[in-house]
Amino acid sequence: MSVRRRLFQYRRIFLLLAVVSSVYMYLEYKRNVGNSEEFTWLTRRKPNINESVVNGVKNSLALQLADEVRILCWVMTNPANHKTKAMDVLRTWGTRCNRLIFVTSEDTAELGETFVLQNFTDTHDVLWVKTRRAFKHVYEKYANELDWFLKADDDTYVLVENLRYLLYAYSPDMPIYFGHDFKYAYQVKNHYMSGGAGYVLSREALHRFVNAAMQNSDLCPPEDKLIAEDWAIGMCLRSVGVLPGDSRDAHNELRFLPLEPHTLLIGKYFDDAFWYFSYGIYHPRVCQNCLSKHAISFHYMTKEGMYLTDFFLYQFKLYEPEEEKEVLPKKLRLDEVKIPTPFNAWDITVN
Repeated sequence: MSVRRRLFQYRRIFLLLAVVSSVYMYLEYKRNVGNSEEFTWLTRRKPNINESVVNGVKNSLALQLADEVRILCWVMTNPANHKTKAMDVLRTWGTRCNRLIFVTSEDTAELGETFVLQNFTDTHDVLWVKTRRAFKHVYEKYANELDWFLKADDDTYVLVENLRYLLYAYSPDMPIYFGHDFKYAYQVKNHYMSGGAGYVLSREALHRFVNAAMQNSDLCPPEDKLIAEDWAIGMCLRSVGVLPGDSRDAHNELRFLPLEPHTLLIGKYFDDAFWYFSYGIYHPRVCQNCLSKHAISFHYMTKEGMYLTDFFLYQFKLYEPEEEKEVLPKKLRLDEVKIPTPFNAWDITVN
């Protein structure tokens, strides 16, 4: 073979190898970029409300409701609780909301999204101010994005999936709100919802609160009035025609609870004079078999209670768990919403 012909052959082999190497390098580059983007997404993403696993079982109904019943949760906290109670909420139930906001008087990056009240002395006496401003803030920023607006304390534990299940039957355009029903100064006809157990406003209820009630001090206590925030918002919502919805389950058990689970299950230090019994709109009970199987919230939760509850609900796996048929409730029209007659066996007051 001549030298010229041999050089031509080598050139062809070199070009072929160059093409193969280029293709290989390009494919390797694409694979590495894809892996890098996936790794970045995995490490930066927030906990996903659609990854709902209860007792080790994937909950398809919870996945569906997370998209259909969009809830903003705002949590009342203060700087002293940022690294304790507020962080406990963030690490447990809080990220199962569609959006989570902490309302406080000092900014902190650790908690994520916060609404900070500037030049504000954060004490128990100003909870009504915080409540008014927080609801106004979420209305102005998120009323067009979300359906329901939950207020909770930083020692409240909320089972967000059960809350969505309750709210599914109701349109967010109804003037309605839900929580644990108490009565004003023994006036059974006038409801208000316990602040500690948490209460949730529909989009329409929030609209009426911000644009009607808050604008008229004859309808709604002004900021400078020293008053309990749950009393005050109950007055405001009632004045603009917002209905106090019945949040009890199919067995008439209460789902928003103003006390922690073990107190309600054992109740060893309760007697008839305990405030919980006399303020309830509906018959409040403490016993092993009277807690709702679809409870929504508990108040006065300790750090230990928060993490134990979260572990047994979302990480613990019971072998061969009993499966419950997933059935959504009927969607209701406003004229189908019923406010049942109050009943409390301990009630010694008159209407």
